[in-house]
Amino acid sequence: MGFIFESVAQEFFLKLNREKKLPILFTKIGRWWYRGQEIDIIMLDKINKKALAVEVKWKTLSLNNIKKIVRQLTQKMEHTSLTKNYECEFGIVAKKIINKENVRHSLNIHCWDLSDFQRLM
Repeated sequence: MGFIFESVAQEFFLKLNREKKLPILFTKIGRWWYRGQEIDIIMLDKINKKALAVEVKWKTLSLNNIKKIVRQLTQKMEHTSLTKNYECEFGIVAKKIINKENVRHSLNIHCWDLSDFQRLM
């Protein structure tokens, strides 16, 4: 289910990008691999040198779960050359995020779950 959810998430981001409802206006979207490390979705705004790295999880996540995921995502981003030339932001897409607004504010990350998909689609 995870791979399918990642594809749906990419479509969701394409729609948000067209409607200019993302923190960046990306010109490229895809996944990233390096020596067994994977970032599910990376969006690049090559004009303004901004990147948004997103992990996609088909599960319900709490603040503690997300803290761990963001630490791992930050470490993965260090393996990319993006951190040298791009302003990098982080995000999570999940089946459900418990207290999503609290997570957004306390961790300063972007969060989306199925409730956001339903509002947009």
